[in-house]
Amino acid sequence: MSYLLLVVEPVEQRESRIQEEGRETYLQMGEFANDKGSRSVTGV
Repeated sequence: MSYLLLVVEPVEQRESRIQEEGRETYLQMGEFANDKGSRSVTGV
């Protein structure tokens, strides 16, 4: 089953991050999505 992880954040939050923080956040989102996919927890 396919699913989509939609991330919504305030523009100011994104603009205030340094590049390393952005990479860490991206990795955390990927880990979250992989965990949900491996446990078949989708919002559908």
